[in-house]
Parts: sequence; C-alpha cells; structure tokens
Amino acid sequence: MATDTLIIISSLLESVGLVAFFLYVIKGLKSQISALSKTIDIQNRTLDAMESRVTEIKKLSETYNEFTKDLPSFVENYHKTVKMTKDLALNDLTIELQRTQKHLKVYRKIVDEVEKDIIVEKINNLKNRPRK
Repeated sequence: MATDTLIIISSLLESVGLVAFFLYVIKGLKSQISALSKTIDIQNRTLDAMESRVTEIKKLSETYNEFTKDLPSFVENYHKTVKMTKDLALNDLTIELQRTQKHLKVYRKIVDEVEKDIIVEKINNLKNRPRK
C-alpha cells in the first residue's frame, strides 16, 4: 500500500505541476495576446492616419493636375488681356497724339500770325520814328 500511496502522491504532484505549467503557459499566452492586441490597435490607427494622408495627397494631386491643365488657358487669356490693353492704350495714345498735333498746328498758326503782327508793328514803329 505504501507504493500505491507513493504512486498516488507522485501522480498528484505531477498533475499539480502540469496544472501550474499550463497556468503559466496560459498566463503568458494571455499577456502575448494582450500585447499583440495593443500592437494591432496601434497599427490600425497608423493605417487610418496613412489613409487620411493618402486621401489628402490625392486631393492635392487632383488640384495640381487641374491647375496644370488650366494653366495654358490662363496664360493665353492673360496674353490676350495684355495685348488688348496694350492695343487700347496705343490707340488712345495715337488719338491723343493726333489731337495734340492738330492743336499744335492751330497754335503754331496763331503764333505765326502774332509774330507777323509784332514784326509789322515794329517795322511801322521804326519807320514812324523821327530820325536824328
């Protein structure tokens, strides 16, 4: 009977050891699962952040592409506006120059007439002056 008791005690100790071993294994697995769960959560947040950045970059890329598509027409419109403005300014300046030249001719005639009158008057004054 002593051997039977020893076998039972030995079996009982083995069972307790196995239970303790499995408890530590399960506890370790739980801690690993918890750590992996935290890692997964962090990676999911990282993926969300990356998705939002990718979305922002796509929007920026679309805006840039639209800008590069529209740029030639904007430049062409700018050149048209500059040319039209230049042509209008040149036309206005040409009209003003012609008007000024007409006024200048009129004033030149007036000046010439006044000069003639002054010269004639001076000549008459010289003629009418008594001689010494």
